[in-house]
Amino acid sequence: MPRTVGRSRRLELLLVQLVLLATACRTDKLATTSRSHPDNVTAQRIKPLVKKEGMFRVTERELVQAGLKLPEMSISSLRLSKGGEAIPFLIIDNALVFYGQVPDSRYTIIQPYLLDVGKPGKEMAQTAVPDVKTPLIEEIDQTLHIAENLLYAAEARQEDRDDVWFWYELGQQDNTRPDIFDISDPTAPERLVDWDFEDNPVSLPTRERMITTSVGPEGYHKPTFDSFRESDWHDAARQADLIIITTDELAPALDPSRQAREKQGLSVALVPLAEIYDEFGHGSATPQSIQQFITYGDKDDIFNLETVSNLATENLPIVVQLTCLSGLFSHPQETSLSEAMLTHPKGPVFTIAATGLTLSSHQEPFAVELLLQMQDSNIVRIGDAFQEAKQSLEIEYADGLREISDTFALFSDPSTIMVRSYRFVDTWREAT
Repeated sequence: MPRTVGRSRRLELLLVQLVLLATACRTDKLATTSRSHPDNVTAQRIKPLVKKEGMFRVTERELVQAGLKLPEMSISSLRLSKGGEAIPFLIIDNALVFYGQVPDSRYTIIQPYLLDVGKPGKEMAQTAVPDVKTPLIEEIDQTLHIAENLLYAAEARQEDRDDVWFWYELGQQDNTRPDIFDISDPTAPERLVDWDFEDNPVSLPTRERMITTSVGPEGYHKPTFDSFRESDWHDAARQADLIIITTDELAPALDPSRQAREKQGLSVALVPLAEIYDEFGHGSATPQSIQQFITYGDKDDIFNLETVSNLATENLPIVVQLTCLSGLFSHPQETSLSEAMLTHPKGPVFTIAATGLTLSSHQEPFAVELLLQMQDSNIVRIGDAFQEAKQSLEIEYADGLREISDTFALFSDPSTIMVRSYRFVDTWREAT
């Protein structure tokens, strides 16, 4: 995806790189295209990953096994954070205890936390139970909301060794004293202390609308861990004319393309998604992390509705927008980016854009075929290239591909003849 890093304002719109946008929403392993080694484990920082809501407990041994260089288990030397904000925790019996929350996102079910060594943490409050007299609650009303799930998720078995059973773990009750927490505010939980315990069941006074959770020794959840990817993309010295956002698997195959662009005089940077997620999203693998990366630095480098008026090209361009909603022409009050460009005197001859929301994994096959058709000298008119790209989609096998076929539109006269720079075409073919 082309953009300028730091404060360099030269921006080169290279059509061939647009296909890489189709990989932008994927979550992949660590990449090999940055200054840091792919197997580099930052011993001073790791990422606990949470997939369910509740109380979590991690022992010192588990943290060391996860790769953390841990001199001591102390709140004064450990900092737990989420999204850049400190998360309160306790050290109980040489184990770190915190309340974990799942993300409110359609893009991921995993909430990353960051655990840093050498930074003071935020201690969870420990509060005595309320000194109030309340009647014993004998029954609790609970509301269950049931709705149709409109987000498709494949549940079919992928391999013969996949487990065909659904397992649910049942905890065994005993007479061990539990830990009780006030989670009325999940971002600021409190451990309740100074309450009597003789036998099950436990009874204690509570305030109105107070939410508590009780956890026995075996009732705590366990997070998984991932290493943190160090990078320095915030450094103003990291500048380039062209940035290619890619995955680890695609990075080696893109090296010839990078070399070809550098021979043309461009400075090129291959940016791994893993580094964007960690440096700009605090480990969160979401489009918002990529957006933070794109918008970092000089705002003048961002192309949007406000900057369309600055178009001053000598040769009228063609624009392929492999994103969502940039061609939403049907809105009664808002002007889409495609409309704004087409009505500008220096705007594109034609543009291809999405009129709705689709997934990048479904955009990819359409994007690849479209670019291939546009580089084929036997295809003269843009309407033919556009039609061939849509007809290549196997819409009968995937609803997502049908959405691509239905929502991507050609904003132009389909009989428009494509004027190509064959020196560029030959260079692109050699690079790919």
